[in-house]
Amino acid sequence: MKRLLTLLIISCTVATAAHAQDAKEGQSLKQRLFPTMKQDIDAINQRSAVNDKLPVTPSNKRTKEVIFTDYKPAATTAPAAATARSKSNAGTLPSDKAPVHSIDSTPAKIYIPHQGEEAPKKN
Repeated sequence: MKRLLTLLIISCTVATAAHAQDAKEGQSLKQRLFPTMKQDIDAINQRSAVNDKLPVTPSNKRTKEVIFTDYKPAATTAPAAATARSKSNAGTLPSDKAPVHSIDSTPAKIYIPHQGEEAPKKN
């Protein structure tokens, strides 16, 4: 089975290579695929030569205004959300208030169970 598969692959490779070499005398694959390539290149070069001759005048506009058509600078005043946030922070913080102690707020001893990795020490 391996020999048959190898023979099939070699046959397909040779057939593909032979077909790729099948071109008219003096004609390459590039010329077959793009017959008007030289004319296209000449037309592009002519257009770029015309564009190179045009004078370039520097604009007085900022770059962002040239790139973006609807460019509007950000507002210089603080947004309403920022002013509301600063007003709400003006009061005292809850952590600054004196702690209120009640019967339930006394600290208690906390039992931490073993996770099974260490056995409890026995004396």
